[in-house]
Amino acid sequence: MRTLLLSLLLLLLAAEFSGCATWQTVGGRYIDKSLGYEVEYPVGWIGHLSSESSVITKDGVFLQFISISRLHIGEPLQHTKRKFEAGMMPEEVANVAIADLRSNTNLSNLEILENNPADISGKPACKLLYSFKTKAGEAKKGSMYALISGQFAYQLLYEANSRYFDRELGIFEKVRDSFRVLAQDEN
Repeated sequence: MRTLLLSLLLLLLAAEFSGCATWQTVGGRYIDKSLGYEVEYPVGWIGHLSSESSVITKDGVFLQFISISRLHIGEPLQHTKRKFEAGMMPEEVANVAIADLRSNTNLSNLEILENNPADISGKPACKLLYSFKTKAGEAKKGSMYALISGQFAYQLLYEANSRYFDRELGIFEKVRDSFRVLAQDEN
């Protein structure tokens, strides 16, 4: 029975990671010149690293993932018409990020658990900690850091099933600690 369950789990993971996305093993220093950052990824995780964002996971994106994305200043966010603007203070960045979360129709029962200023490699940022339920009723938690650098806003996001959240939160914080905006993107 255990072998059958393990085989089924492996089959589901293979199906989840098949398709157009190219998933690869990650670990160690990673420089993304197209998105303008460098970061240290945890060993043993897999990732889909594209020109729009990077997503990594240890056990599958439905259990937990870390993503890094870069948004152009002045462009509407995915779920709201609000925009990040140059020169925003961390509190203003947090308000825009929260508005985007609240406008996401895939999330219900959103609760902001923490909203604090933060620092990412010497740059002012905001840190959000939140909980929500998916459309299927699954309880999840998330941690997001957001900052403005030059003409871009960067979001570092960790979301996980509530049961898994604390287990990998330290890994996310290490990724955040290693994050650096490349010099050409700071202007």
